[in-house]
This record gives sequence, structure tokens and C-alpha cells, in this order.
Amino acid sequence: MNNNIRIIALTPYSEISGETILIGANCTDASFGRTFGGLHPAMISPYRDHAAIEQASQYCWGAALNICGSLSEQLNRILGVKRGPLYWEALLLPWLVAWVENLYDRYLRLDWVRKNMPDGILELPHVILPAPLYQKSFDVWCQSHPHSVNASIYSLLIGCMGMQNNVRFLGIPPEETRTASGISGRQKLKGLVKRYAGSLIKPSPFKQAGINCTELMHESVKDSGFAAQDLDRGSLRIEQPQDEFKKILAILTAKTLPSALFEEYHARSAYAQQLIQKRKIHTLCISNTFWGNDTIKYVLAELRESGARVLGRQHGSGYGNYELNTPEQIERHLTDIFITWGWTDKRHCQTLPLPDPKLSGLSDIHAAANDNILFIGSHGGMYMFRYQSYVIPEFVYDRYAPMQGIFLNALSKAVRSRIVYRPYLVEYGWGERERLKRFQPGIRFDSAPQAIKSMSRCSLAVIDHPGTSLLEALVMNTPTIAYWEPEQSPMRAEAQPYFELLKGAGILFDSPEEAAKQVNSVAGDPQSWWKNNAVQAARRNFCRRFAWAEPDWKPYWVNALKNRTS
Repeated sequence: MNNNIRIIALTPYSEISGETILIGANCTDASFGRTFGGLHPAMISPYRDHAAIEQASQYCWGAALNICGSLSEQLNRILGVKRGPLYWEALLLPWLVAWVENLYDRYLRLDWVRKNMPDGILELPHVILPAPLYQKSFDVWCQSHPHSVNASIYSLLIGCMGMQNNVRFLGIPPEETRTASGISGRQKLKGLVKRYAGSLIKPSPFKQAGINCTELMHESVKDSGFAAQDLDRGSLRIEQPQDEFKKILAILTAKTLPSALFEEYHARSAYAQQLIQKRKIHTLCISNTFWGNDTIKYVLAELRESGARVLGRQHGSGYGNYELNTPEQIERHLTDIFITWGWTDKRHCQTLPLPDPKLSGLSDIHAAANDNILFIGSHGGMYMFRYQSYVIPEFVYDRYAPMQGIFLNALSKAVRSRIVYRPYLVEYGWGERERLKRFQPGIRFDSAPQAIKSMSRCSLAVIDHPGTSLLEALVMNTPTIAYWEPEQSPMRAEAQPYFELLKGAGILFDSPEEAAKQVNSVAGDPQSWWKNNAVQAARRNFCRRFAWAEPDWKPYWVNALKNRTS
């Protein structure tokens, strides 16, 4: 690293010069008109490869479990209750793991600066630190993306790490930093909940199948308007280990603990107990809905402590195949049995493979109604918001986005004209539409409310990431070609053979060039290729493992669960 580089941009507000390095991909936010004027500023990344990401994930999991125990003791003391570890894990871990991962990523970046550029100047806008930083648990993920919240986290860390003298405050009014991200954390929460809710069916499959198990929907359980006590956060004296990061974590957790889990504790706890009695909840299934509703976490905590049976249910892709999947790890840690879309393993709690009701409703519904080639994209936040097996911010910037250009440029002119691109649900500041227009002027964008409708009608689907859309397309029997870099999206050893089936059938590729070549080859008559016996066999075998669908799914559920939920 050039020793003359002295300015470290922590947000996109910094003026970029030849002496500036970027703390991460977040500094490239396209909404700020970032072109860098021909400059190519260096960018910090604390992750050499995916192994470093896995190491960070394991460290954060251990740190979260450790501080959960210490925090539980303090909460019992301050709140005047006597709750056990099973209770507090259900209430705290979904927030704690996310908070630890967010904080650790920012810590690693500042630590790199401290070790490699001890005289570097940290440029940071003035911020007003909220107290507490989060109101509800899910805010930690939704608010991982706005620059204002991250400026607050960096400010807290700089104070704890003794780097105050290295800060140069930028002349940005605090009110501007609060709106700079373009979309609020609460808006993101609503969008994410809506997206995840698409993987569920209503009424609950348990109710449809006549199984004695309760599944609480997010919108049906009160999650706001609870009375808050006036409690002293300064009295949360969490044990501080010798490890510097864990010491910082102990200090900052008391300041950032969501008010829903502290000041609102007694009101929410009483409501959850009443809800359990009113609905006669004996067995609970958690899926995506418990993430966005803290009251459901209180219900889960009560039932875990009472010894009731708790089931988990898969609600999206990545479960059973991503090498790293934080939501799966947390959900399986908190449940006795985890219902999957077909896969089994022995990593955490017991797995129970069953055909998914929502996927079952999509089985073989594809009927081409147009000549479109639907290209479904994805990307993650500009800030690391959780450790996972794909769309790490620096990868999105360095490789994912350029790979889309490589793919489009490798298509024949006639094929490229048929592309309809479906952007990701949330725009995080990457300038995705503008970037794609540079790759392909005149490109069309899909605006259907749900991708399912477009996938069911297109002639061919192209998917550049291992997400839920891939599973849905394969279940629908939509001709599909997928690609991604395996080094950036590693799969578990037990899952790898099933992805090799897709590669052998010409469905999945490791590079955009290979995928484009296949699209050029089959685009004239996708059905002729797709209906080949070998291709269909690979599709069916993969779906049976990771996207199991049965038109008559109910008997499978009844036979598997009738003795497990009584």
C-alpha cells in the first residue's frame, strides 16, 4: 500500500483525490454521482478470500453466544425476572448475531487502517447518535445500509478504539446524513418482510392439513404501541473480556440493545403470555415472520422455556446448501425440528424434509407466452450486513456487476435484444439500472409485482445467483440457465453433487461466458433442449433435494407431523 495515501473515506461524502482510499464498497454509492474523475482509489477489504469470511462468521457466532449469557444475567437483574438461557437466546440471539456481525465488519476495517496507516485521516460526517441505536430487533439488518447509521457505528468504534485524533469531520449537516441513503430502514423492513412473505402461504399449511401447530403471521401479532419503562441503560454492566473487540462489544451492546427488548420488556412479555393462553399455543412453528416481529420472539421465548415443542420452517433459498447461512444457523439453534424443502443434514437440530406448499402450487406451471429472455439479477448491500456465501459488497463491486456486462456482451445481437432484466427488490445505491443501460442501451426492465408471473411466461430464464428464483424456476419447469462464481458462492460438500447435476445438464455454469454461449445455443428453441430426458432428470433430482414440490402435499405433512405436534 502506498504510504502517501492518507485520507480514508468512511462514507460517500468524502471528496476523492489521489490520496484517498475507500473503507469499503459503500463509498462508491452511485446516488452520489461517483465516477472518481478517472481516479482509481484503493479499497479496503478485510477478507482475503471466502475462508476469511467463514473465520469471521465463526468468531462472531461465538462472541454472540458469549455475550448473550452475560447480557441475560444483567437483564434478569435489572428487569427483576428469573429467566433461563433458553428464554434469553430466543429473545436476544436474532438481534445479537446480526449486531455482532455488523460491528465486527466495521471494526476489522478500522483495525486495518490502524495497523497499516496509523497516521491516516478518517473522514466522517457529523452525526446525531440515536439512543438507543435500534428500536426493534430487525432494524439491525434493515439499517445496515443507510450511510447515516453506519456513520454512527463508525463514530462509536472510533471512540472505543482510541482513534479520535485521526478524525476530520466533513461539513455535512446531520439531517442530510439521515436521508442520504434514499430509502429508510423501515421502508426496507416492509419490503423485506413482503418479499419473504411471498415464500409462505395463507392460511398456515398446518391449519390446512389439520395439524396441531401454530404459525403466527407477522401482521396478525401486535408489534408496536407497547408501554416503555424508564430504565437506566448505564446499569447494564456486561463483563468485558480481554479481547479488544469483545470488550468494545460489551460496551456498545448496552447502548444499542433495541428498546423492544429492554424498555418494552414487561409490556411485551405480558402480551405474549396472554397471546399464548388466548390461542392455546402448545406447539409453535417459526419461519420468516419471527424475524420482523419482536412479539413473536417473546412467544417463542416463553414456549422454549416451558419445554414446548418448537419447529422451524424453511422460507427461502440457501438453506441446506450455502456454506454460510446466518438465518439458518439461528433458526435451527432455536428449534427442535427444522422442516426443509427436501434436504437433510446433521449440522444442528433434526431436519424433516417435506414438500413445500408454496412451491407445490408452482409445479410445472410454465407456459411460454412471449419470446422474452428474463434475466433475474441480485445484489447485496453496499455495507456488509451479514456473513453469507454470496454478494459480499466488495465482490459485488469488483466481480458481480462486471460479470453481468461480460454476459450481455457475449450474447448474439438477436438474443441480446430479447433480454428483459428484473432488478433486485431493493436498490442499495449501486445504480443498477444505469449501469445496465451502459452495458446494453435500450435494455428493457421487468416490472411485474412478482418474478413468478414473468418466469411462468418467458421463453427462457437466466439467473446469475443461487437464490430463491432459481428454485422457483426449476419447479415451474421454466427453461433456465444459471451462472455464478463457485469461489464466491461456495456450497456445502453434501450439496455439491446436486449442483454438479445441473452443470452436467447444461443448466448451471461457473462463468458468464459459458452461460452466454449456452443461451446463444438454445435461445432459438429452448423447449427442444429443456425437454431432453437428461435435462429433465437433472432438474427433477435437484428439485427433490432442494425444492421438493408435490401437488398433493398435505398427506406428507400429516404423516410426518401428527405424532410430533401433539
